[in-house]
Amino acid sequence: MTRKTDFQTWADGAGEAFSALGDHIGVWNWDFSDGTVVWSRRLLTMLDQPHDTKMSFERFLELMHPDDRDSLRARIEAHLQGGAPYSLVVRLRRGDGTYIHCRTEGAAVFDASGEATSMVGVASDVTKEVQANARLNESEQRLATLADGFEGAIFRYRINADGTDGIDYMSQGAERVWGLKAHEIIGDPGKVWSTVHPDDVRGVEQAFASGTAQLSRLTHSWRVVLPDGVHRWIECRASPTRLANGDTLWDGFVIDISKTMRAREELQTKTEMLGQAQKLEAVGRIAGGIAHDFNNLLGIILGSSELIGLQQLPVLDQEPLHASHAACSRGADLTRRLLSFARQSQLEPQRVDLASIVEGMIPLIRRTLPANIAIHRSLTEESRAIVNVDVGLLESSILNLAVNARDAMVEGGELTLRLSENAPEGGLARRFVLLEIIDTGSGIDPELLPHVTAPFVTSKGPEMGSGLGLAMVDGFVDQSGGVLKIVSTPGEGTSIELYIPLAEGQASPEATLGLPAGDDLRFAGRILLVEDQRELRLVMSRHLRNLGLQVDAAENGPEALELLGRRGEEYVALVSDIVMTAKPDGVELARRFQTRFPDKPAILMSGYNEREVPARLVGDAPLERLAKPVSRERLVDALARLLAD
Repeated sequence: MTRKTDFQTWADGAGEAFSALGDHIGVWNWDFSDGTVVWSRRLLTMLDQPHDTKMSFERFLELMHPDDRDSLRARIEAHLQGGAPYSLVVRLRRGDGTYIHCRTEGAAVFDASGEATSMVGVASDVTKEVQANARLNESEQRLATLADGFEGAIFRYRINADGTDGIDYMSQGAERVWGLKAHEIIGDPGKVWSTVHPDDVRGVEQAFASGTAQLSRLTHSWRVVLPDGVHRWIECRASPTRLANGDTLWDGFVIDISKTMRAREELQTKTEMLGQAQKLEAVGRIAGGIAHDFNNLLGIILGSSELIGLQQLPVLDQEPLHASHAACSRGADLTRRLLSFARQSQLEPQRVDLASIVEGMIPLIRRTLPANIAIHRSLTEESRAIVNVDVGLLESSILNLAVNARDAMVEGGELTLRLSENAPEGGLARRFVLLEIIDTGSGIDPELLPHVTAPFVTSKGPEMGSGLGLAMVDGFVDQSGGVLKIVSTPGEGTSIELYIPLAEGQASPEATLGLPAGDDLRFAGRILLVEDQRELRLVMSRHLRNLGLQVDAAENGPEALELLGRRGEEYVALVSDIVMTAKPDGVELARRFQTRFPDKPAILMSGYNEREVPARLVGDAPLERLAKPVSRERLVDALARLLAD
């Protein structure tokens, strides 16, 4: 007992010596001879045990949490047998039934023969430390869970002072972003950098270099190419921290923004399309206004020359009149082509054999193209088709495309015109005939190709093209119910494909134009003529009177309504311009006229195409539309049909 008493005295003294380190440290001694364990008073206080407590090793084990006992025995055995350090944390039950975590460390005492006689050691209460570590582990686990659940990837990227770099941390989201496992990336940044799209490498390098130098936050987007070849847009946001040794740590995250970028690209495309549509609408409005005024001027010249031609002048004196008439016809055709690209041309379709039209254009194309361009055509009997188109605009379109082909074959080449029955992609129910105009020229740049049918877009210099040619062709084909497609390969050539709807039946006889032979056809009755252009109103009034009609001429809609109110019953027909400065316009005026007189015909005239005008205004009331400039012959034809009785 003396030895144990002596140890108790020493332990208490040692415990006092440890008091400088805190109340959570005590000492113990385990005597192997009788198995008793002696604890210092400070250690007993930690365990809420009486200071006179004496216990065996078995009693000591009873105070230990059952789950820790096997670990203790194994550690003691390892220490006694092989000299392994004895140190571990166990849970011990206090007097109030609660457990504390104790780190127990010790060493065996050996006698002269090398036999272990006891163990002496230190025990410290590490409950707070264990709890803090548990909370830290829980926080780290929660952070890891959040990081792994994050749609993108969270990372810590290190740029060392010597210029080398490394990835210290990468969440499991790396696989969703780059298609790579997190452990594949950590320590090897090259795996990430190798996915950067070649066109974006320099931008990414500059972004990180600038942020590192200025310690500024980084927000940068770039494309990555995944191992399976898929392209993806990602965005990186990170903040830098400079360490004492000169290294820079970047903490941040990366997210997949492919959907956002696709939506942005779609929005940009739609915005561009809207801009093109607005530009087309604006140009169309300008072209429509110009065409309306210009066609009025042509109408004055044409009508005046026709009136002079009715004077039975000598043949030599009629030649200038024929020239004037032909010039007016060409001018009217020019305005129709100008309006065609804006989809506002007033078409005059005829049922024609398309192959005959193309065949008839060959001589003109030969005169237009130089000798170093060979012309081929594939117009077999099987490819003959009846279509309902405006012949003048069709011929202008073919010639325009041939001229474009000529300009693309400066060194010579081949031009092929081919007809076949075909249909554009898209499942359209109608039948189409395909007219292909193919050249072996320089082709169209791929970036320019999607925009070549827009007005004022041209690959030629300003001295060679206006940028309206293909726009006019596209507008004509669209108004005709067809589809225009362009296939081009730079350096190999271009194929222009015109899909035109087929029509049933036989072709119409060719229309002939020229001055009327005389004044043989006569009408009777009173006409209400409405035209805001004074000179044109005078010319048309003269023509109508020469045809035997009485004419009341009004300058605008309000004046016409006043005349209708006074003598509406007397009028056999209304002849009116559509677009006028004062309301009502010609369409509304004709609607009011035919509402009051449902059986009386109306003739509406316009310098361009107003799509809102229906085929009929009031029931089955007769309605005719004429495109300006209106020749005397066409006016007579319309009156003859409408006033046949």
